[in-house]
Amino acid sequence: MQLLARVESPDHVCCRYRLAAFGPYFEEAGHQLQLISWPRRWWSRLWIGNIVRSADVVILQRRLLPAWQLLSLRRAARFLAFDFDDAVYFRDSYATKGPYPARRLRRFQATVRAEDLVIAGS
Repeated sequence: MQLLARVESPDHVCCRYRLAAFGPYFEEAGHQLQLISWPRRWWSRLWIGNIVRSADVVILQRRLLPAWQLLSLRRAARFLAFDFDDAVYFRDSYATKGPYPARRLRRFQATVRAEDLVIAGS
């Protein structure tokens, strides 16, 4: 089985401890894990579907996408999983605007609804 993880960076701490650390176990079980960073430029994200179509499982890690990108990813992925922690939908606890940004919460709700599997961590 081909597993494709869209991550901030393969060197990012969340990717190293929550996905890359399990790479040898996936391989032992006969699966391949491919870690791909999100492109920095928005127009590079237009081709999201082309990259993920070949994967059996796509893992979206810690990213809340705009509706058009989420829809594109959902259409292209056979099976979509969302790996997140509370830092995804809360602001910093010291933020003057409070911890609950409305836009982030809407994107979080839309992302959870679009997924086949949701993996919550701490």
